[in-house]
Amino acid sequence: MRPARLIVVIGLGMSLLFVGLGLSAGQSETDVEPGIWLGTAAAGETPAQIAFVVNTDGAVYSGGINFFAVPEAPENLTTLIRAQGCLSLFLTLTAETTPVRGTFTAPDAAVGTFEVSACTVQGHGELTLETPLVGEWQATLAPEDQVADAIHVFANQPAPDTASGRESFMLRCSGCHGVGGVGTDIAPPFIDFLALPYEYVEERVRSGPDFMSAFSEDDLPDDELAQIVEYIQTELVGRGIRDYTEDELAEGRIYYQETCAECHGSRGQGTNDYGPPLLTWPPHSITDIFVGARLPLPGMPRVNVTNEELDLIAGYYILQLSSDE
Repeated sequence: MRPARLIVVIGLGMSLLFVGLGLSAGQSETDVEPGIWLGTAAAGETPAQIAFVVNTDGAVYSGGINFFAVPEAPENLTTLIRAQGCLSLFLTLTAETTPVRGTFTAPDAAVGTFEVSACTVQGHGELTLETPLVGEWQATLAPEDQVADAIHVFANQPAPDTASGRESFMLRCSGCHGVGGVGTDIAPPFIDFLALPYEYVEERVRSGPDFMSAFSEDDLPDDELAQIVEYIQTELVGRGIRDYTEDELAEGRIYYQETCAECHGSRGQGTNDYGPPLLTWPPHSITDIFVGARLPLPGMPRVNVTNEELDLIAGYYILQLSSDE
């Protein structure tokens, strides 16, 4: 099988195939594992790969079949197709719809068939095929190491013109930040932020802080970025912040004053001699609080609280201390 980085080019093609992946008997949508799925496909002697994204509801958003040989392709494109493929992109999947159909056979396995009459070569446009490519495919939930290897290819491809903010997020962001913005081992979640202003997200996307790749306007147009941020703001931000009772917030305030205030100030304003201010905009996320408290940071002493107590501190910080300011 070719390296995963070659197939996760779902956003590459502009030829959209509105296709479907159904459920096998006895399989419910909630049984299906969310994430990036990868697999192999073949049309006779023509090798191909398939990839698609399953969200947390078990629905398929965005996918593609990438062919590494196309019999009807012009001779000058043969070598290029062999190296990078000719991609047919789809946004949704159902069992009945052609040209691609299939079923989940297990929570982490799926099979199906296809009949593709067009594909796109990056930089050379769409190839319309007089004889469709017909074959079968199979896919499984991608191992984490394959997803990580594919991210730089997956994230830097243009989304289709018709993509919504959610679909663009799946194409651009979910490889690192997780399906539904839940985070992964290599990138933080969005769901436990109290707020994520557009300007903050834009600055980080364009500059590429820490280990994140920078995206220029050529890589990610402003209008598509705006759609992604709107989706993050309306559908993701805050979903990971649980409901705290008034008693829990009061208890969190006590733990904060006992554990954090000496360095970071009674109101999170910071102190000149010890700790930086915590009243940033946007506020730190709950994940930030846990990482900052548990990982050894220069000049920061060990925080001697339990995870349960740290959760109460985080709730107090997110919902009262930050919002009061």
